[in-house]
This record gives sequence, structure tokens and C-alpha cells, in this order.
Amino acid sequence: SLVFNFMAYDAGLPGQPGTFTGGVRVAAGDITGDGTPDIITGAGPSGGPHVKVFDGTQPAVAAAGGTIAGPLGSFFAYSSPFLGGVFVAAGDVNGDGQIDLVTGAGAGGGPNVRVFDGSTGSQMAGDIGSFFAYDAAFTGGVRVAASDITGDGKADIITAPGQTGGPNVRAFDADSVGPEQIRNVLIGDPLFTGGIFVGGSVDLDGGLPLRLASGFTPNLDAENLSASEVEPVFQAALVRLEAAGLPADVVQSLSTVSIDITDLGGNKLGESLPGRIRLDVNAAGVSWFVDSTPALDEEFSAAGLNAIDPSAIGRVDLLSVILHELAHQLGGEDLDAEIYPSHLLAESLAPSQRRLPDEDLDELFANGDAMDELLGN
Repeated sequence: SLVFNFMAYDAGLPGQPGTFTGGVRVAAGDITGDGTPDIITGAGPSGGPHVKVFDGTQPAVAAAGGTIAGPLGSFFAYSSPFLGGVFVAAGDVNGDGQIDLVTGAGAGGGPNVRVFDGSTGSQMAGDIGSFFAYDAAFTGGVRVAASDITGDGKADIITAPGQTGGPNVRAFDADSVGPEQIRNVLIGDPLFTGGIFVGGSVDLDGGLPLRLASGFTPNLDAENLSASEVEPVFQAALVRLEAAGLPADVVQSLSTVSIDITDLGGNKLGESLPGRIRLDVNAAGVSWFVDSTPALDEEFSAAGLNAIDPSAIGRVDLLSVILHELAHQLGGEDLDAEIYPSHLLAESLAPSQRRLPDEDLDELFANGDAMDELLGN
């Protein structure tokens, strides 16, 4: 069903056509960090390099022409006199958990790619903030996309030349200082000079980030998680899955999954990428419950698995989050937390709650392709 229908740029007066007729380029990304993708727009040909971001949770505000607060709500990615328009993409380029904006100059501009930090709104520091994807003398512009090609949890930048350019797709590792070119391929007839478009994957073979349930306020004194605390809980999670019926060879494959601790931003607790799990450093500001006896549930009630021990009350259960993300490694899909509040794959988790896979194991096998990939089949 239709959610948005609005003019991102000059719409004119009521009943009259707007003055801008160059169209609009669009992308989506959760710039505000509220869990809902926002709409990112770039002016088309004959428009300046004007980028806007509209809040994905407020159609009425967007329809009225309002943009999100802050410098990324409305800005010019290049010199304002340039009238070739601008291409846009979104992805977490620097791995800080916040979605960043990627832009490419439109027709008439050089192949200049720029990256704007989603946390600060400023052009990203270093060479990754502004670079030429092709020969600087080329003036057909550059189309952009963002997707994690390398599997390091950070979005890489994918480019294609605009009009008069050949079908040369390139990808750049945004985690390097360079940035380092990691792909350089021709798509189709090398004599074709009409330009091509690129897009990023919307399926990273993982689920959406697990989020802190609503209604909980971050604690300024929240404790940071350490790798030494994670390891015994991770091993206990594997034992729990095997005890619940997961085959030993699958458990062995899961044991190779790496775990990173980082600031995921917003209300994110954890997220799954191919072969990798990322955990928020302080459980979205609430603090983790790191169970010293993760093979037992003595800190939780037998009925409902609600925290009864002071050490677990008010904290996010690390074991539950690791189990949830391991379920995504197996192809499990997120479930509506309002309908399935105690399910291991529910999309959000409240403090003081533990979730176990005992009755949810069938959900872990929802994606046979993911299982085959995990086992190397």
C-alpha cells in the first residue's frame, strides 16, 4: 500500500505545477536510528546537488515538506551552482552503527564520490570522505550504492559511470585509508557508453538488528562489555543449541562465527552478518547481564524466565542476544515481538528477560540455503 506521496523539491503552489521538473533519485536508510528506514532524496538533472532526508516514521511531516533535524536533513553535497543533480546511497561506512550518506555527482560532474558521516553530518574524514572512482577528467557523473561486500560489517561503496561512460562497475573498501579498490569489472559490451546503474543488497543473509524494547532509558553509567566476558557465554549458547537438538556438525560450524563488540548506536543490541555477530558495547546504554553460570537459569523465574536475581534485574541478558543472533546465522527470521513476546527470534528484547531455543528450534531451519552455506554445501 502507498505510504508516501509527496514532492521532495519545489512542488509549486496548490493547483499549480512546481518549477523543478528534473525528477528525483532516492535511497533508504535509517539515518535517525529509530529502527525505521528514512527516505533519502537527490535532485535529478537540472537540479543542484541537493540532498534531503525525510523521516520514515512521519509521512505527514514529509508530505508537508519537512526534513529531519540536523545538517543531513537538507544540504548540498557539491558546489551549489552545479546543475547535474546528485545520486544517493546509504550504508554504515565507518562501522559505528550509524547509517552514513554516500553521494555521486550527476551528469556534467566528475566521478566524485563523497561520504557524509551519519553521526556528525559532516563529510567523513580522510580520503574516503571524497574520492574519484574513475578518471577525474570524465564528466558523465557517477552512480553509487553501498553494501558490505567484504563481510567486515562495514558498507563498501559500489560505483558505475554515468552517461558516456562504459559499463565499468567498481567497488571500494571503505575500511581502508585509500579507499582500496576491491572490484573492477565490465558488465556487458565494453563498447557500450550509455552508463549503468548499481544497487546494494537489501539482504545481508542476516536478520534486522535486535533492538532494546521500547520504554527503557539509557543509563549514563552503563558498563562496557569485554571479549573475555563474551567468550564463555558464547560457548554456553552453543551447548544450549546442541542440547535443544541442533546437529553437532551445525554447532561446530557455528563455533567459527566471530563476535565483535562495538557501539551499534540507537537502541540496537546486536546484529548478524555472514559469519559475524556484532554486539553493542553497553546494551544500548542499559548494561549487559553477563551470566557467570550461563548453563543455568537460576537468576530467572522458572515460569516466564523473568529476572529474580538483583544481578540480572534491569539488565539485558547477553546469552539471549547471542542465541538470537546465532539463530540468524542459521537463517531464522525476525518475528513481531508483540505477537511472540517470549520467542527467541522476537525482534526486540526487554531487560530482565531470558529467551531460550528449547521450543523455537524449528524456526532456526527456516532458510535451508543459509544452513547449506554455513555447512559449506
